[in-house]
This record gives sequence, C-alpha cells and structure tokens, in this order.
Amino acid sequence: MQFARYRGVSLEGWYQMLNAGYAFPAVGASDYPYCRLLGDCRTYVHLDEDLSFRRWGERCVEGRSFFTTGPLLLLDVDGHQPGEHIVVAGAAQQNLTVQVRVRCEVTPVTHLELIVNGKAVRRKLIPRESQQGAWFEAEESITLDESSWIAARAFSLSPTGHTDAEAHTNPVYVDFDGRAAYVADAVPWLLARLEQRIDVHRQRDFPEQLQVLEYFRQSRDTLLKIQREHGQAAGE
Repeated sequence: MQFARYRGVSLEGWYQMLNAGYAFPAVGASDYPYCRLLGDCRTYVHLDEDLSFRRWGERCVEGRSFFTTGPLLLLDVDGHQPGEHIVVAGAAQQNLTVQVRVRCEVTPVTHLELIVNGKAVRRKLIPRESQQGAWFEAEESITLDESSWIAARAFSLSPTGHTDAEAHTNPVYVDFDGRAAYVADAVPWLLARLEQRIDVHRQRDFPEQLQVLEYFRQSRDTLLKIQREHGQAAGE
C-alpha cells in the first residue's frame, strides 16, 4: 500500500480480499512516487522481546502491524491486537470494546475511522489540540452477529482536499463458528478483475502463457467455490 490516492489508487481491492474471507495482511511501501517522497510510507510491526529481522518478518506475515505516511495508529479489540483472531462459538451477538490511539509528530492528523468489513462504522474529528504531537484516544462499543474484520484508519486532508498524512492498521478478525468474514459482493468484484487479467494474457504471446492462464483459471474456481459456499473457513 502506498496510499497513492493522487493516482486514483484506493484500498478497495484489499478490502474485497478481506471480505472474501482471506486474512491477507497489508504492508506499506513506495515504488516510484512522482508526487511523494521515496520511503514515505512505512510498516510498523508489533514485536515481543525478539527484535530480530526474522521475527519482524514473521509478525509482518501475521499482520501484527500498521502502515503509515506519518501517524502512529494503535488498535485494540477486546484485548486483541491487529492480526489476531477472536474466536466465537455459536451465533450469539458479541459486544466488543474497541480502543484506538493515534499520534502524529510531523503533520496534523484530523480524522479517525473505525472500519468493519470495509465500511466506516464510526468517524471522529480529532480536536485541534490533539492533532499533532499528542495522543488522541477513542473507545467505541460495537455489536457483531457474524464473522467480521475490524481495522482503524487515521488521516488528514490537505488545503486542496486531498489525503495528506494517513495510517491504517491491519485487522483484528472475529470468527463466528470457525468461519471467516464474507460479504456477498466481494467475490463478483474479484472475479470481474480476474477475467480482465485473463483476457489480457490471452492476447499476449509469451512462453509461460499456458501456465499463467491455468493459474488464473484455478483462482477463478477457488473464488466460485467460496461464492457457492457463501464464504470459507477462517484461516484458509
């Protein structure tokens, strides 16, 4: 993720992967940004006593992290951190307490959002005195009755209205009866883009064409299976 909103790139694709039931962690980095600075988007990983690069990589794969162009953003859902799963037995509603902390030293951060299954379910404007150089803390209660993922996002807007400093946590996953989150319109969205890539590679002439097309066909079959079964098991 580069937060490259100046080029029309958004988080929708990642949200749809999560909504199809994949616990797919995101990282922040920059490729070749014409309008931003090299290395301005970074990934911060929550580590334990082992500060080795190997452990950093393991925790990164687990999604125990947030990525940012400035703000520090910490998320806690009933004592669980990003990348962790809350396992719910049965179908009873779950009341969860969500705590978010944000702080930015380099530029004011003005907005805070709580994201559930790709939708902002809570929005807060950060008071001016907490926008830079101070921690802003928020606590919210949410009720869930199905498998979901929960994340936090913080950002500010430039004078022209474009996104300025921005941060996003990886999700905390809430799994009811061993099932991953599933939003019905996620799979058709992913299938449409998969078909676009298949069409592109059918028109190309390259040695690995058959292997590439077979890989995409297998991916399509997997998505269709998820659609038929209305989701998949958590952790798949």
